[in-house]
Amino acid sequence: MRNWAATLFPGSYKGVPFYVEYDSASGGKRLAVHEHAGGYQSTVEELGKATEAFDVTAYTIGDFSDVQALALKAVLNAPGPGLLTMPIDPPMLATAERYWRTRSKRELGYVGFGITFVPHPTALGKALNLGNVNAAVAAGVGLAAAGMSSFFG
Repeated sequence: MRNWAATLFPGSYKGVPFYVEYDSASGGKRLAVHEHAGGYQSTVEELGKATEAFDVTAYTIGDFSDVQALALKAVLNAPGPGLLTMPIDPPMLATAERYWRTRSKRELGYVGFGITFVPHPTALGKALNLGNVNAAVAAGVGLAAAGMSSFFG
């Protein structure tokens, strides 16, 4: 039997890690439904493929979850697409369309995010560009600085 926990990828976007609680994908076709006056039959016209989207419930947790959440927020707001890694799907180039963050006083140390990603239909080899590397390095430096300040603060 497959050991699912051992085969899942860690979640990340532009190099910033997160955990995944849920994810869902949407897609389909764009349709124009023509309803004719006085008629009882409609005409359905296919207009091509609808844009796919991934809705992800992501979270950071632990002693540095607040700092990790700030790093995730920074890359979600950064311009341009980035490499999105999800637990089961292969890595893909995607753009974060929107997000919302949740916190609760009953779950301190847990910062949740609802994120909508739109994948790009490009080759994975084009995914790693200088902007993605800069965003990942900046996020990592921010995490390291926050961690060091807690030791010397």
